[in-house]
Amino acid sequence: MIVAMSRVLIVGPKIISSEVIRSLHKMGRLHIAQAKPQGLIRHGELDAEEAQLKHTMERLQQELDGLLTLMGFHGRPVKTALPSDWEKLLADLIVQRAEINQLVKQKLDLGDELALVENYRAAFEALSPLMSKLESSRRIKAFGFIARVSEISAVEALHKELKKLTEGRIEFYSRQLDDSKMAVLVAFHVNDAEKVRGLFAKAGVNELKLPSAMASLGMAEAVSQLKEKSRQLPGLIAQTNNKIKDISGQEGPLFESYRRMVRDELGRLQAKEELPEGRLAFYLQGYLPAEDLPTLKELLHDNFADKVSIKELAIGPHDGGKTPVILKNNPLVKPFEMLLSIFTPPQYGSIDPTPFIAIFFPIYFGFIIGDVGYGAIMGLLSLFFFFKFKEKEIFRSLSTIFILCSFWTIVFGVIFGELFGEVGEHLHIIQPITENFNRMKKGSVFLLLGISLAFGVIQVFTGFIIALVNGIRQKDRHHILEPIAFMTGLLSIFGIIACFIGILPKVLLLPGIILFAASTGMMAYLVGVAGPIEIFGAVGNILSYARLFAIGLSAVYLAFAANKLGSLIGVSGKLWAVILGSVLAALVFHPLFFAIGLISPIVQPARLQFVEFFTKFKYFDNPGKPYKPFKTIGGD
Repeated sequence: MIVAMSRVLIVGPKIISSEVIRSLHKMGRLHIAQAKPQGLIRHGELDAEEAQLKHTMERLQQELDGLLTLMGFHGRPVKTALPSDWEKLLADLIVQRAEINQLVKQKLDLGDELALVENYRAAFEALSPLMSKLESSRRIKAFGFIARVSEISAVEALHKELKKLTEGRIEFYSRQLDDSKMAVLVAFHVNDAEKVRGLFAKAGVNELKLPSAMASLGMAEAVSQLKEKSRQLPGLIAQTNNKIKDISGQEGPLFESYRRMVRDELGRLQAKEELPEGRLAFYLQGYLPAEDLPTLKELLHDNFADKVSIKELAIGPHDGGKTPVILKNNPLVKPFEMLLSIFTPPQYGSIDPTPFIAIFFPIYFGFIIGDVGYGAIMGLLSLFFFFKFKEKEIFRSLSTIFILCSFWTIVFGVIFGELFGEVGEHLHIIQPITENFNRMKKGSVFLLLGISLAFGVIQVFTGFIIALVNGIRQKDRHHILEPIAFMTGLLSIFGIIACFIGILPKVLLLPGIILFAASTGMMAYLVGVAGPIEIFGAVGNILSYARLFAIGLSAVYLAFAANKLGSLIGVSGKLWAVILGSVLAALVFHPLFFAIGLISPIVQPARLQFVEFFTKFKYFDNPGKPYKPFKTIGGD
């Protein structure tokens, strides 16, 4: 249900506009309507003091956003009083940000150093025995580098080229460091140094060099220092990280409070700037729930006596797109608002489709699965999650939806006589209410297909009736006649078919054809040449509900397959095999197949709601406006 709203115009002296805005902000129920300046009415201007305050607030917001990001704080704010001096707070924050910046920089530098050390430590460890021997030689020089294991063919090609270039006076040594990298050392005569290094430079191979701080050390000592660094650096990083965490834990909640207060202050200043003003007075338009209007009047009277006047303005039938929308449904319907929340809300003045989703979606879900066993287990799990996470709205809503789906799954399971597929029937625990509802029998096909299409007829016509009621509420002739033409066209098509197959007498054929011609003519007049075709499109929408029957069959055959696999394991008749087959069917096959088949019973009913149903009353063509009250987030 869409909550009734009141549209108000608040007028008062310009000199007290800031106080009025502060009062409305604190009340937190008014959705301010943006207004374009006209004639002598212009947007408000901040005085010098307010402009300075805005500048300070913007800098504070920048500092606080930066600080909280650097600290990685995502917690809740602490309750605190407004700072007495915003400028002093800004100065303190700048100092604190510098300290945090220093710690974060230190952490990043240590991380870079560790990455460098880790990268080279393994390579130097692998090559150091040989490099140590070569570093004292005057005639033999060495060139080390790291290559990818996947580049082994390129390394071999390089080896051949160097051998050719130095006439065989070269040696290659390599050792794999891990799955992806290997260290390579090339030893060559000092006379060939220029040629070898030139080839490496041309091939883009970088020499493996010690960090500059260790460049003067011998290989053994350098490797020892790399090991020591590799051991020390993680501790230093953790120590720095802990310092940042400590500051975040101590100051983060307070900074988050300040950030919210700053946003509130900026919100008020922005509202002041966008407030339409004349030479002496301000004019503020907005919307709030009708039940809150007396409170607003009382608030303005108590704070400003007769200085501020409030007038309720009418919301016309064509103001639906401008009026914000609040949905208010009973506890069983409200969870389905979550499904609607992926779109814009319904337009004000129209019918809220949430209750219809709450009716149709669980029924379709239950019709598809239709199994007492699956419904009972899903219901128990849903109840568990409902009570376990009842404080969290999203879990509470999802659990409620699945509890309702479980109920209808059990209801249709009783009708179809299914308990974990055909197990219940074999054990004489449950039977279909008639054999025509036994989904494992061919005789059920036409009945279940007919029920699926009947769901389609009911929901599609419900959609057209909603469109008709919306049209009447909006006093829009086009939107009144169009659903009537659709419904008349569909009824005449069904009537003509019924006459041909003998359900209705032939005498009704001519009236049916005349009715169809009238409806197509009306659609052509309202929509254009494509209008009559859209009537057949609506027939296609109804036929689309046959998917409920088809997916339902796949669900029952998945259950059948689970039982069949279990029975195949126990086919020998031995007790242990029968027990094993039963256990596997109950604990593995049924849960697995149910999980695999669970997506379609959710997706397909949702698709029928949003595509076949919503388009009948043009939900997406007439979006509503979300209700965004002007309210504080950081206290007063």
